[in-house]
Amino acid sequence: MVKPVSDGYDAWYIDQVLNICLARWLNPAIVPQMCRALEMQCERKRDRQVLMMLRKSKQPAAQIDEIFKFIERLLRREK
Repeated sequence: MVKPVSDGYDAWYIDQVLNICLARWLNPAIVPQMCRALEMQCERKRDRQVLMMLRKSKQPAAQIDEIFKFIERLLRREK
């Protein structure tokens, strides 16, 4: 049986990641604030690093794809 990459993440955490994804299209200015809030809840070092990179970026438009690589990794299935 194939385990999804999101295995080990609770529903609240995945919901927050999807909210960041939605904010990208509705109001990208709040994405850094949302990342900061989620970063404090992250238990996995790599996840925190991705969120911190986006939050601290001087060019968030250029770095925003990093968070979406993270989201895609959460949602795709490993083969």
